[in-house]
Amino acid sequence: MSHNHVYNWKGFIDFSEMLFYHFGNETVFTNCNSETIFRVICSRAYYGIFKQIEDFLRDNTVELPEYVTRRGRMRRLGSHEKIRMYVEQRNRNLSTLLRRLSAIRTKADYDKRVEISEEYAQISIEKAKEAYNLFEQYRNGLI
Repeated sequence: MSHNHVYNWKGFIDFSEMLFYHFGNETVFTNCNSETIFRVICSRAYYGIFKQIEDFLRDNTVELPEYVTRRGRMRRLGSHEKIRMYVEQRNRNLSTLLRRLSAIRTKADYDKRVEISEEYAQISIEKAKEAYNLFEQYRNGLI
């Protein structure tokens, strides 16, 4: 194992896109339910951009917010909220894309009552690619 290895999280986005366009044509997926594939696509597409931003901010030792005060109450932020809040203060367009991807990912990962359709998967891929391109364009504005 190399200590110099650095994974590029964009691979999750690329994999999601490949999965979306090829799962119907590959025999390896014949026993997979379509919705299962769509849920995996939504989840990986979100994490592809989220982890890229998170690692970039960590690598640049950016101090993220720890707490938020709403209605007079202070609440500790989770790791995803910290990243989204930080990005929101610096790039509204990227923040909007992250929120949208996060909402879909949360449904795909946790809500069995929501049908995750081909449309959700396609939107996730498109928004993740758009967010990644925006991040690459404005990454230095985040630090």
